[in-house]
Amino acid sequence: MLKAKEYQNLMLLPFNWNILTYLAIINPKSLASLPNYEEFQVPNILDDSQKTPLHYLLAHSNINSPSLNYLIRYITDYLEARKNDSHNVDVIKSLSPLIPLIIARSQPTIAEKLINQCLSNSPAYGVINTDQIPQYGSPAGGESQSNAIYSDSPELSKEIIEKTYQEKGGEMITFSSVLLNLDYNLISDDMLGLAWTLYDCDKDEILKTKVVTTLSDYLWKSSLFVHYILAVFYSALIILLSGYIGSDSRNIPLEAIILILSCGFLFIEIPQLQMGRLKYFTNVWNIVDLLFFMLVNATIIYRFITDENDLTRHWLYTSCIILGYLRWISYFRLVNSLSKKKIYDFHLTS
Repeated sequence: MLKAKEYQNLMLLPFNWNILTYLAIINPKSLASLPNYEEFQVPNILDDSQKTPLHYLLAHSNINSPSLNYLIRYITDYLEARKNDSHNVDVIKSLSPLIPLIIARSQPTIAEKLINQCLSNSPAYGVINTDQIPQYGSPAGGESQSNAIYSDSPELSKEIIEKTYQEKGGEMITFSSVLLNLDYNLISDDMLGLAWTLYDCDKDEILKTKVVTTLSDYLWKSSLFVHYILAVFYSALIILLSGYIGSDSRNIPLEAIILILSCGFLFIEIPQLQMGRLKYFTNVWNIVDLLFFMLVNATIIYRFITDENDLTRHWLYTSCIILGYLRWISYFRLVNSLSKKKIYDFHLTS
């Protein structure tokens, strides 16, 4: 067995790899037999590429679960021991892209402790160097918070800083900061990837953490406007399609409008399909969307090419109406819902 204490200060040049990084690359299974952080402390968890040993472990095709849980627990203890150190922000920034993998593959209680380290309550006084303020977060305390502009995003913008801090100095303000360095754009790969992960997650320990609830609220609030816009256009599509089917007569301008709307919705599904791939088809509403929009397009195109078979046309009509109205009802099912699972479902399907 490796005598870990003899190698805890080992640094391999030119990359500044520590013994954990070396083992994560060469012999991942041996990590699980190492002592915990209290007995075995490496000097720095980041190498020159700003990567942790966890990055190298997750690069393997077959990941040893005990080793994965050991490294996550070790990094969590490392961050806890240095909770007042600005170096922690760099470590969490490095770990941010790995959060979905950590949630999906590690033990819930271990992942929960690491995720909790990604939330910082940073007290500061009035006139300070704004570079010292965490990049992500919002004011959570202090008299000046009544003058602050709150962002829907977990990001801490310069506008919030300028409006929160007064020129008088000496006033204590706390920033509750989500330190995850993510792209908070609603349709970014980071947000879609996180939404997919949380949608599949059934671990209450993780879903109830402050970081996850903050991000959930952000996804919910940010998605509502898009939801209402899509609901309006989808309602227009259903109403026009119903009128078109009810008249059972050719109307070229109306067919063109229906085709444009349907193709537009179908185009929206493409990024979701590219991001989710096979997981995209695990959501029943995604399947309903694809079938409905393709059937609407098929119906219009069929009537352009030939309109001789009444049975085929009526079957297409019936399928469009059933799927269309089923999806129409689903567009409004989330408005009064507080279910986090449905929030991720909504974000991924709308």
